[in-house]
Amino acid sequence: MSKPLLFTPFKMRGVVAPNRAVVSPMVQYRAKDGMVNDYHLVHLGKFALGKFGIIFTENCAVVPEGRVTQGDLGMWDDGQIEGHKRMTRFIQQEGSLAATQITHAGRKASSPRQFDKPDEFGPKGADWERWQVYAPSALSAGERYSESPVALDAAGMDNIMALPGIEWVILGDHRAGSMQVRTLRRRYSSSRNP
Repeated sequence: MSKPLLFTPFKMRGVVAPNRAVVSPMVQYRAKDGMVNDYHLVHLGKFALGKFGIIFTENCAVVPEGRVTQGDLGMWDDGQIEGHKRMTRFIQQEGSLAATQITHAGRKASSPRQFDKPDEFGPKGADWERWQVYAPSALSAGERYSESPVALDAAGMDNIMALPGIEWVILGDHRAGSMQVRTLRRRYSSSRNP
């Protein structure tokens, strides 16, 4: 009897997932100053131990102002690379591919976490403060956005990124400048079909 397709390798432009089971990005809002911590290692590590093929981190903001909450992961500072590298290393040691979801919250930025009390903004005593929100505009995104793939490469990610709302996955080698964008088609119900 042949193996179910779910458990067969999946090749995407030079990146091979050991199987087709994918852990989608989940918002956890447990980072501090965008840094990966033990929570992330344990949370995502359990999926690596379960032998999922591709494991996405939660949304990873490219600028501090682009976070949904102050608990979002970040990749705007070189000091954040080491935590991503530690998490990526564990995921890869277990045979899974490490991926991330690059985000900018736009008008949804500077929000409280869903599990905070209505009168709180972040953990009690954390002194979190709201920040200026930047929504879509005609202004250029700037150079800081192009730095994120380089930082993700330094963290050892497997060159798979999700860009929410755009429905693209970036596959390729960031160092060689040969990043390729592939549009993924999803099946929507007729009410959501553009």
